[in-house]
Amino acid sequence: MLFRSDPGYAGAIMTLAREHGAAAVVPQASADLPGLAAAREDFAAAGIVAIVSSPEAVARADSKLATMTCATEAGVRVPEHRVAVGADALVAAAHALGYPGRDVCVKPVVSAGSRGFHVLSAAIDRRAQLLTARPGPAPLSLEDAAAALGDDPTELLVMELVTGRERTVDGYARGGEVLFAHAKTREELRAGLAMRFVALDDPAQVASAVASGSPNHCASSSPSVHAANTRSDGAGNVRVRSIPGRIRAPAAYACCRACSASRTTDRGTRRRRGRTSGAARRRPRA
Repeated sequence: MLFRSDPGYAGAIMTLAREHGAAAVVPQASADLPGLAAAREDFAAAGIVAIVSSPEAVARADSKLATMTCATEAGVRVPEHRVAVGADALVAAAHALGYPGRDVCVKPVVSAGSRGFHVLSAAIDRRAQLLTARPGPAPLSLEDAAAALGDDPTELLVMELVTGRERTVDGYARGGEVLFAHAKTREELRAGLAMRFVALDDPAQVASAVASGSPNHCASSSPSVHAANTRSDGAGNVRVRSIPGRIRAPAAYACCRACSASRTTDRGTRRRRGRTSGAARRRPRA
């Protein structure tokens, strides 16, 4: 079995594309991107379009810290945050952000599908969680999180907890120019993954997201999809939380890291459409 992290992964996908007469290779998961990005010139030389950005752009999108740095440089507000490695640094970062009087959240700098995301709260009622809470993610206390983390070397982002309605602006960009974009809300989460969206007719927010320069500032010269996940508070202030790193084809411009291959279909539909990572599109036959 060949894994996406294997050095020969991109070459294997190219072989399949050639065998099936594919015109393009469309990544199906974030894990596809680094290998395909590194080999995109090889695909081009073979007459196959690998729809993926440069390795540098993929790395920026894959790292939540690099994404927020990029957004900050472009003048886009992001949540207050600290980087922490190990339990002592986690505790110090949480207190610097206002814990215990203020809930914070923590997540790995590099992760996908909400893996490793937790709310840290000092107002936990463990008995209520045990006896009356419905199934689902529950906040952790800082003490519990620190005890579990120990001296683990994973780089973490400790962030202010931004609440409010979440909106996402997805766009397709080529050469640093956003060709089209649209706004939507994230209405349903399941196991940390977004399952249902509602498209919004909000030209002002789309224009604001495009004018912020995030796609323009962070994009490479290749075709790529940029999606900015934001949350707004009651005063209407919007902060970028992340820019998902999945790179999609123009036909799938509405996609982000957790959604499906169209605006409203679920993850199962995406699996039915393309079960193989790096799914290849066939050339039309004459």
